[in-house]
Amino acid sequence: MKRVILLLMMLLLSACGGPKTMYVWDDYEPGIYSILKKEDTDLSKQICNLEKTLQRSQAKGQRLPPGFYAHLGMLYGKSGDTAKMNSYFRMEKQQFPESSAYIDFLMKEKKA
Repeated sequence: MKRVILLLMMLLLSACGGPKTMYVWDDYEPGIYSILKKEDTDLSKQICNLEKTLQRSQAKGQRLPPGFYAHLGMLYGKSGDTAKMNSYFRMEKQQFPESSAYIDFLMKEKKA
Protein backbone atom coordinates (compact mmCIF):
# COMPACT_ATOMS: atom_id res chain seq x y z
CA MET A 1 0.00 0.00 0.00
CA LYS A 2 2.87 2.36 0.81
CA ARG A 3 4.35 1.74 -2.62
CA VAL A 4 1.09 2.66 -4.34
CA ILE A 5 0.81 5.87 -2.35
CA LEU A 6 4.44 6.71 -3.03
CA LEU A 7 3.98 6.05 -6.74
CA LEU A 8 0.85 8.21 -6.86
CA MET A 9 2.65 11.03 -5.07
CA MET A 10 5.57 10.83 -7.51
CA LEU A 11 3.22 10.94 -10.49
CA LEU A 12 1.34 13.87 -9.02
CA LEU A 13 4.51 15.83 -8.33
CA SER A 14 5.97 15.11 -11.75
CA ALA A 15 2.80 16.46 -13.37
CA CYS A 16 3.21 19.78 -11.56
CA GLY A 17 6.30 20.70 -13.57
CA GLY A 18 4.24 21.60 -16.61
CA PRO A 19 5.04 20.72 -20.19
CA LYS A 20 8.41 21.64 -21.57
CA THR A 21 8.40 22.81 -25.15
CA MET A 22 11.13 22.32 -27.67
CA TYR A 23 11.12 25.98 -28.69
CA VAL A 24 10.51 29.37 -27.12
CA TRP A 25 7.47 30.93 -28.76
CA ASP A 26 7.20 34.00 -26.53
CA ASP A 27 5.36 36.73 -28.50
CA TYR A 28 6.09 35.17 -31.88
CA GLU A 29 2.71 33.50 -32.52
CA PRO A 30 0.52 36.40 -31.35
CA GLY A 31 2.71 38.76 -33.38
CA ILE A 32 2.29 36.71 -36.54
CA TYR A 33 -1.45 36.53 -35.94
CA SER A 34 -1.76 40.31 -35.59
CA ILE A 35 0.28 40.81 -38.76
CA LEU A 36 -1.92 38.43 -40.73
CA LYS A 37 -5.03 40.19 -39.45
CA LYS A 38 -3.46 43.51 -40.54
CA GLU A 39 -3.67 44.80 -36.97
CA ASP A 40 0.04 45.48 -36.67
CA THR A 41 1.54 47.12 -39.74
CA ASP A 42 4.45 48.97 -38.09
CA LEU A 43 7.58 47.18 -39.40
CA SER A 44 9.94 48.72 -36.87
CA LYS A 45 7.69 47.62 -33.99
CA GLN A 46 7.47 44.08 -35.37
CA ILE A 47 11.25 43.91 -35.82
CA CYS A 48 11.84 45.27 -32.32
CA ASN A 49 9.50 42.69 -30.77
CA LEU A 50 11.18 39.82 -32.58
CA GLU A 51 14.66 41.11 -31.72
CA LYS A 52 13.64 41.21 -28.03
CA THR A 53 12.37 37.63 -28.27
CA LEU A 54 15.66 36.62 -29.89
CA GLN A 55 17.71 38.28 -27.14
CA ARG A 56 15.64 36.70 -24.35
CA SER A 57 15.93 33.25 -25.89
CA GLN A 58 19.69 33.58 -26.35
CA ALA A 59 20.12 34.76 -22.75
CA LYS A 60 18.23 31.69 -21.51
CA GLY A 61 19.90 29.31 -23.98
CA GLN A 62 16.55 28.39 -25.56
CA ARG A 63 15.81 27.59 -29.20
CA LEU A 64 13.50 29.61 -31.38
CA PRO A 65 10.89 27.88 -33.57
CA PRO A 66 11.23 27.12 -37.27
CA GLY A 67 10.47 30.16 -39.38
CA PHE A 68 11.43 32.71 -36.74
CA TYR A 69 14.69 33.79 -38.38
CA ALA A 70 13.13 33.69 -41.85
CA HIS A 71 10.27 35.89 -40.73
CA LEU A 72 12.62 38.37 -39.09
CA GLY A 73 14.70 38.35 -42.27
CA MET A 74 11.63 39.07 -44.38
CA LEU A 75 10.75 42.02 -42.15
CA TYR A 76 14.24 43.41 -42.56
CA GLY A 77 13.92 42.87 -46.31
CA LYS A 78 10.66 44.86 -46.35
CA SER A 79 12.36 47.65 -44.43
CA GLY A 80 15.19 47.75 -46.99
CA ASP A 81 17.98 46.23 -44.88
CA THR A 82 19.06 43.41 -47.19
CA ALA A 83 22.26 42.71 -45.23
CA LYS A 84 20.31 41.80 -42.10
CA MET A 85 17.73 40.00 -44.22
CA ASN A 86 20.41 37.74 -45.69
CA SER A 87 21.99 37.24 -42.28
CA TYR A 88 18.74 36.01 -40.74
CA PHE A 89 17.99 33.87 -43.79
CA ARG A 90 21.37 32.19 -43.29
CA MET A 91 20.57 31.66 -39.60
CA GLU A 92 17.29 29.98 -40.57
CA LYS A 93 19.13 27.64 -42.93
CA GLN A 94 21.74 26.88 -40.28
CA GLN A 95 19.18 26.13 -37.55
CA PHE A 96 16.75 24.29 -39.82
CA PRO A 97 18.54 22.78 -42.86
CA GLU A 98 15.25 21.41 -44.16
CA SER A 99 14.23 25.01 -44.94
CA SER A 100 17.19 25.55 -47.30
CA ALA A 101 15.22 25.22 -50.55
CA TYR A 102 12.61 27.74 -49.40
CA ILE A 103 15.20 30.19 -48.04
CA ASP A 104 17.22 29.93 -51.27
CA PHE A 105 14.01 30.73 -53.17
CA LEU A 106 13.37 33.78 -50.96
CA MET A 107 16.93 35.01 -51.40
CA LYS A 108 16.71 34.61 -55.16
CA GLU A 109 13.37 36.45 -55.27
CA LYS A 110 14.76 39.36 -53.25
CA LYS A 111 17.70 39.75 -55.64
CA ALA A 112 15.43 39.87 -58.69
